[in-house]
Amino acid sequence: MISVIVPVYNVAAYLDRCVESIINQMYADLEIILVDDGSPDNCGEMCDEWAKKDGRIKIIHKKNGGLSDARNAGLDIATGQYIGFVDSDDWIEPDMYQDLLGAIEQENTELAVTGIKRTYDNGYSRVQFVCDTPFIITGDEIIQAYLQQGTFSTSAGDKLYLKSLFDTRRFPVGKQYEDAPVIFDILCSVSKVAVIGRPQYNYFQRADSICGQSFSIRKMDHYEFSKAIWERAKRHYPRYIEDADAFWGCKVCEILYTLYESKNQNAFQQEEKILCNDLNKVWKSVIKNDSVPKIMKVKTIMARIHVAPIYNKLKSLKVARV
Repeated sequence: MISVIVPVYNVAAYLDRCVESIINQMYADLEIILVDDGSPDNCGEMCDEWAKKDGRIKIIHKKNGGLSDARNAGLDIATGQYIGFVDSDDWIEPDMYQDLLGAIEQENTELAVTGIKRTYDNGYSRVQFVCDTPFIITGDEIIQAYLQQGTFSTSAGDKLYLKSLFDTRRFPVGKQYEDAPVIFDILCSVSKVAVIGRPQYNYFQRADSICGQSFSIRKMDHYEFSKAIWERAKRHYPRYIEDADAFWGCKVCEILYTLYESKNQNAFQQEEKILCNDLNKVWKSVIKNDSVPKIMKVKTIMARIHVAPIYNKLKSLKVARV
């Protein structure tokens, strides 16, 4: 049985789509745990109604504690042999868990991953981490694949896990970008990963989601987690130090662009200084690494020579005129 954990908070417009995609899975032996994280809208009542319709659904009503706390609450009561996570504004394709479980059983792995389709609230969509043929990654190459960021995402939802992987692990409470350290720690502990590479997890990018918000000091959680991963990779996987430096440079660049695209950029000059100093140390690794997309190399150079803030201001002016 697969326990699917769904944190629920202020998503009344999207919750039905999410739950329907789970209950309609081709693999039916599911325990569906909806965690109402003190949602201020009617999501709690919606969860209760879903539990009346499908006996596989369990409900937790709790005080708001954030995404990590809600996931952890689900993990605490999960009884399935396998664990999956779906965010309540996302949805999954009907064959996702059947394919992920099939890959785990066929390859005798603890973890399987699939691709994602990222859909924005303006209607634009793109697929990521897809491949023509499923394959297996083993040993230290798992870490290299993570650092190169082209094989699978750092998110929790596009994966299926053996439950024992969470026997001693929980998501960090009170933090954003909480997936990254947990996923990396899990990848460091497994011997092989099955990669399906089909766009089976639909990630919905809302303007008011964590990833779509203006820059705040909590965005630096992304910085701290990525830095810890970079340092751990260099320490324990020295053969991939060039990939680790490129990974760190890309992450710093991503955070910088989040800052530059924000209307409140001037309020975070100290953070900008920290990010620019770190980028100066590893930007050459980004440029030299063949696994880094050309667009990221260009953005890194622009950030390095401080053209990026000007570019983003011009872009915002162009959008405003349109």
